Amino acid sequence: MDYAAAMPGANWPGYPDPPVPSNTDLYNGPGDWGENKYDHHGIVSRCCTWSDPSGNPAGVNGDLKITFASITDGSSNTIMVSEKWCPPRLYINGSAQDDEGWCSGWDEDIMHITAGPPRRDFDFSIGDEWGNPGNDVRCWGNSNWNQTAMCFGSAHPGGINALFGDGSVRNVAYDIDQRVFWRLGGRDDGVSVSFD
Repeated sequence: MDYAAAMPGANWPGYPDPPVPSNTDLYNGPGDWGENKYDHHGIVSRCCTWSDPSGNPAGVNGDLKITFASITDGSSNTIMVSEKWCPPRLYINGSAQDDEGWCSGWDEDIMHITAGPPRRDFDFSIGDEWGNPGNDVRCWGNSNWNQTAMCFGSAHPGGINALFGDGSVRNVAYDIDQRVFWRLGGRDDGVSVSFD
């Protein structure tokens, strides 16, 4: 199993609801990752590759300090870390989502989004993890890349294990409402959701 920190991603919070994957550039937005206002709302904030010496708290050039007071939706209602989705054929040799270390906080190896629903691991019926030469319809947005780089999942038959901000580890079922799962990734949208 492999894990990633959770952030809501994809137009957080707002329209469309439930979220759909964008078709814009993954890193340079406005997309699921690239837009700054979407990247800093998990308990573990997606940081940039450098710190802004002027103290910009959440811009492209800045990092953001998250405290318990910042988790206004409640630490027991916010996912901090969970299992990453991975094709079973890559369990032994690894995948492209495992080419960076734990301190590369800007990379999809470390951060995933809750905008995409959790799915049980499966091998692609068409294409590879980059979508070449096709995309599997079971993937979020019919995109192998979206599924590999951004979504949570596991080999467990019923759901994923998620570490919440209060330190509890709970099983999140694959059939959880997509809106609820999306909101569980954000710490401060003012909507406190529970799935228990």
